[in-house]
Amino acid sequence: MGGTGFGTRSFNVIEAREVFKTWTGSFKDYRLHEEGSIEFNTGRMLEGVFEKGFLVRGKDTLKDGTVLQGVFENCQLVSGSITSKSGIFLQGVFESGMLVKGMSKSLDGITREGIFKKGKLVEGKKTLDNGFVFEGKFEDEYLVEGTVTSPNGRVNVVSLL
Repeated sequence: MGGTGFGTRSFNVIEAREVFKTWTGSFKDYRLHEEGSIEFNTGRMLEGVFEKGFLVRGKDTLKDGTVLQGVFENCQLVSGSITSKSGIFLQGVFESGMLVKGMSKSLDGITREGIFKKGKLVEGKKTLDNGFVFEGKFEDEYLVEGTVTSPNGRVNVVSLL
């Protein structure tokens, strides 16, 4: 599986069907402000620093066990990390819930580092679990220009453009 995002899914801080179960922290103008936490009836948990009722820095643990941690703007993670319960890991800069710059590690043992578009690596480095390293420009997860380094250190130049 080649993508490094979670589809087109965005991670909103509060879904309409979620109801507060418990909350702790300071309030300002009837909204959570500064350090605090919110637990929802779904099992979701927000912890960290809030401004005007919105999480701006901290951790969002979703009901499926996925953890988003870092800086949030407009109810979405913009920098930090996402760790799924299954073990997929993303770290870096995010736009609309998708990794755009940073690194990802997938269940198949592949590590991708660099620039991403629509959840796919377009420029950077892809390291396989068998030791092969692909560096350069990618299209649909395939190296089209750059180098391939084998586990024994042999380097091959690739140019399909």
